[in-house]
Amino acid sequence: MAELGLVIAAITVNVGVLWLFVGGIKAHLDDSLAILSQELAEVVLKLTQGVSAAAGEAPNPAQMMLMQLIQGRMQQQRGPDGQFTSSPIEKQDR
Repeated sequence: MAELGLVIAAITVNVGVLWLFVGGIKAHLDDSLAILSQELAEVVLKLTQGVSAAAGEAPNPAQMMLMQLIQGRMQQQRGPDGQFTSSPIEKQDR
């Protein structure tokens, strides 16, 4: 009977040690993945900043004006047929 208690105690100790070992591995992996994720984010940020600085042409003023005109038109109300309603500038020209 004493041997059965000793076997149960040994199994319990082994399960406890394994439980702590697995928990330590999980914690280590979580920390390592967090560090890796942070490092990857920094590298991607540096790459995107480098690419934008290298390909950073000065914007063309005509393109900027056209884009503002398009954005203004996109914000205008449309009629029931889907056509843009005339803007106040167009009404003055007529």
